[in-house]
Formats: sequence, C-alpha cells, structure tokens
Amino acid sequence: MVKNISRADSCKYLGIIIDRNLSWKEHMDYVYKKVIKFTSMFYKIRTKMNDEILKMLYFAFVFPHLLYGIEIYGSTYQSHLSKLVKLNNKILRILQNAPLKSITLSLYKNYNTTNTIVTRLSNSPFCP
Repeated sequence: MVKNISRADSCKYLGIIIDRNLSWKEHMDYVYKKVIKFTSMFYKIRTKMNDEILKMLYFAFVFPHLLYGIEIYGSTYQSHLSKLVKLNNKILRILQNAPLKSITLSLYKNYNTTNTIVTRLSNSPFCP
C-alpha cells in the first residue's frame, strides 16, 4: 500500500513557522499576533505601575517572542520585518508613556535593547 505525501505550504518546527519559500512572512504574522495582544494590556496598566515593573513585563512577555529564532528569520525582507519593528516601537512608547513623535532610539536605549532587536531586525542582508 503506497501513501502519497502531500506538500504543505508551511510547517511549524520548534516554534518557528517555515514556509516553502523561506520568506518567513507567516512566522512574522504569527509573532505579530502573539505580541499585539499585550498592547492593550500595557496601555491600561502603564499608569498604575512604576517604570521598573513595566520594563520587567516587557522583558517577560514581549522581548522573548521577538528574539526567539531571530538568527533564522532576521535576514528576511525588510517589508516583513517592518511590521514587527513598528509594533515593538509602539509597545515601547506605551510602556514609557512617550509621545507618538518621540525618537525611537531613546526608547530602545532606555530599555537597553538597541543592539539586540533593532540592529538584528534592520541590518539584514536584504534591507536596502
């Protein structure tokens, strides 16, 4: 009895979604959906907790999702990564109660994440 193996468009392996073109778009969307859930929660609690607690919450709930597997998907197209970078900027603004037009570099410096997230996400070989 011969069974045919069907071709899948994507596969989840160790928490990373691998698509057939290795564009990582599906994985970016997956991470985005996981992280965006925290924006409303952070917005509601930002005035009720001190800065140190908010920073710990960021590193507990958001940072690991962005960092996990970044060596693999970090070299994808800038258009796929920009969605995550913008969401991370939004979360950092919310947590630090910064205005919309604030400089993002200072937000990253306040949380000491400049060299890990922004550099890896924006310095991929496919970025212009």
